[in-house]
Amino acid sequence: MRRWIFLIVLAPLLYGCIHIYQPNELVYEFPDKFYTARVYYVKIGLKNTLGFLISGITVKVNGTEYRTDDSGYATIELYYEESGTKQMQIECESFKKTIQIKVEKPSWLIFLWLASDNNLDRYTDNDLKEITSASEDVSVVILWDSSDQSRDGVYFLTNSSGIVLREKTGEINSGDGNLLNLYTNRFSKVESDHKALIIWDHGLGWVDVVPKNYVVKGISYDDESKDFLTIEEIANNVKGRWDVLGMDACLMGSLEVVYALRGCADYVVASAHEIKGTGWDYRFLESVSRTTPFEFCKQIVDYYKEFYKDDHNTSLAVYGVDEISNAVDSLNSFLSQNSVDFQSRSWTVYNSTYDLYDLGEVLESLQATETWEKFDEVVVYRYLSGAKPKSLATSVFVCADKTKIELLNYVTTAFAVDTMWDEFLLSQ
Repeated sequence: MRRWIFLIVLAPLLYGCIHIYQPNELVYEFPDKFYTARVYYVKIGLKNTLGFLISGITVKVNGTEYRTDDSGYATIELYYEESGTKQMQIECESFKKTIQIKVEKPSWLIFLWLASDNNLDRYTDNDLKEITSASEDVSVVILWDSSDQSRDGVYFLTNSSGIVLREKTGEINSGDGNLLNLYTNRFSKVESDHKALIIWDHGLGWVDVVPKNYVVKGISYDDESKDFLTIEEIANNVKGRWDVLGMDACLMGSLEVVYALRGCADYVVASAHEIKGTGWDYRFLESVSRTTPFEFCKQIVDYYKEFYKDDHNTSLAVYGVDEISNAVDSLNSFLSQNSVDFQSRSWTVYNSTYDLYDLGEVLESLQATETWEKFDEVVVYRYLSGAKPKSLATSVFVCADKTKIELLNYVTTAFAVDTMWDEFLLSQ
């Protein structure tokens, strides 16, 4: 009899305890805003009647199943390349919920071609850390070709200001023009207000020297594949129209390079000098929200100038390529109408091995005033340590040695083909 009395008393208590721990409320944590080409993590869980999250239960999101972990949340990764309203269908136990997600266009999408399959790889971690300072409405996509093949792949900024490897690729050849074609075609189509392509690596401008084992010219050297990107490859394979093309690499701020790449972007940012392994200061990304392309470029230069304020032989310039054809036409007109030679050769030297000198100072020595003014309209913003009054922080090749000109294949550059500059050099 006592047993029956005990069970009669216990049963309601057991029923009440079971009822207390029944699923009662679907909960979720979402970021305030979503932007294209950023990775977002949302958390979804289920609370019981006591208000505790339940671990180990299945959550289905748009048909894909996830499990809540020990914290009681299932973490869902979201990524979009098109803006607009997206639907998220959530099912958990007997609960169903449809959530509308508004995906906006970021003010800037930056695609970083991080070609560090060489001795610069040790500098990448610091740059990646700097990139995490980007404003919330700035999306950064990174194709990373590391000397550590396990790290090769496509990385994205996250809503928690981290960087995540989302697309593993296996070994990447960052010197492959076809690969540049593939990825610039993809990310140039991602919706954003503005877009910038930045190529990060060693650089040697237009110079064409062929040693026994490794061609040394252009940019984006891949030691694993013994490949690189020539300037012509970049010009032919960058797809879509980019607001900015930046080159975080040595010696790329040359007239010959900028002229060849005039069809790739509205602005080009590059240094005529060599650049240290630490490269640009990518903390500029914290200050580019809602900026115009020119303002974006100006921030790159200003942060760079401050970062290297105590260094000598540093430069960085912004080129407005819409004006470069007019400047080149002016140079051709000047050379065709004047029999001139250099009045002085005390120019800023960017590289003595390859005879790279300051364009503005060279034009000044030729007394090509109108042509200097035209190129001053091309170099719309610049920094050059120890600049002279007519410096343009841009290099140009000046050499009268026919053998050296042939060795460097200078006459094959787009600039030499379209101008009288190589003929003029040979006449000196």
